Amino acid sequence: MNRIVASTHCFREVLRRTSNQPGRIHEWPVGINRVNGNEEIILIPPGVNHGRYLRHIRLVFSESLSPSRRVAADPAALLIVDNDVHRGAITGFRVLNSTTFEPMNSLYLAGPGLHQVPLSPSGIQPGSTHLVPPARLSRTVGALGQDAWERIVRLQYVVVGVGRTGSLLARMLLQLGIHHLSLVDFDEVEETNLGEMADFVGQEDLGKQKVAAITEKLLVMYPEAEINALRTSISNLAALHVVKRSDVLFCCSDHDTARLMTTIVASMYCRVLIDAASGISHESDSRIGVSIRLALPGRCLCCLGGLRMEGTWDWLSSNERGFHTGRIWTRERQGSLASVSNLSASLAMRCLEDLVLERLSESIWLQGEFSNGRLQVSYPRSNRDASECPICSRLTGRGDDGLGDVPAIMQELCQ
Repeated sequence: MNRIVASTHCFREVLRRTSNQPGRIHEWPVGINRVNGNEEIILIPPGVNHGRYLRHIRLVFSESLSPSRRVAADPAALLIVDNDVHRGAITGFRVLNSTTFEPMNSLYLAGPGLHQVPLSPSGIQPGSTHLVPPARLSRTVGALGQDAWERIVRLQYVVVGVGRTGSLLARMLLQLGIHHLSLVDFDEVEETNLGEMADFVGQEDLGKQKVAAITEKLLVMYPEAEINALRTSISNLAALHVVKRSDVLFCCSDHDTARLMTTIVASMYCRVLIDAASGISHESDSRIGVSIRLALPGRCLCCLGGLRMEGTWDWLSSNERGFHTGRIWTRERQGSLASVSNLSASLAMRCLEDLVLERLSESIWLQGEFSNGRLQVSYPRSNRDASECPICSRLTGRGDDGLGDVPAIMQELCQ
């Protein structure tokens, strides 16, 4: 499916500029995401250094929703907003040459609402129908509303890291009714994992790939789901191809380098990222806490704060499996609790639900810490401007064209 992708903020700015001058042709820089023979056109937000491989989309408010040679000389795509009979309707076309146009299917707004807007005069995607929720989800649909529930379940999700929090989150997503889920993790199930992972993973799964063991069990519970299990790292090219096909990313890794890689690809392809973590520290009072970060396009995990770059370059430049094999988890944390992992996964799901319900409108970082028998909740705010962040200022929305700049940016961040 060919579609246009933009952050909600970016698309509002596009509409503001074009609506002020009806009939005038506006050009906007774009990145390209090529996947499975299709193309996504990604609108690059204002202020991003889009590099030397400059492509653009042409936008116009017009009385006709059909393309013409007058506006289609050499752009990657054409977006027409009607200001007459179908006022407000949008059509989109991929430009193959000056006289040949291919209709684009939808506009995906990566932000509050997670809307997918059909690019047709009627505002209805050809062949689309309302989903009928199963009876088991009647209360879920009652809480979210039919429209919001449909928007959630029509999207494609990736969970990076399917250990304690990730395995729980994968089940919660399927329990909500989603159909398309990819799991990314290169590790195997060990006995020390069983105490806090989802309870459907047991002794019979020891030695199996985590993604394979979890997928096998989840498909028994949710046979209608399509689950793609990848035994690999987020830094691997196979994982990149999965992310390129997704709409929303969850990162549940226990290492900040994996978080850094995930936020880089989320920024490049204009994807929503929700990072979920939990742990018990080595400090004398055994601090127990959770950390949830929602990064909308234009803000990354580095901007929100809390990432530690120590050991990142070693992780990237060495054999990754060897790096993790040499890790001793007791040096990094005191332990884990299933209750805390469940809390982390549940809060990540609440971020997704509130984002779709448009109760969240910006990137946030939520920290919860149990202290003296109470849960203390805070929302740290970073003063770092996105223009100062090499990820946000040089990669956001650039798609495949940004890949060549990733190594230099990674090295810059790790110094």
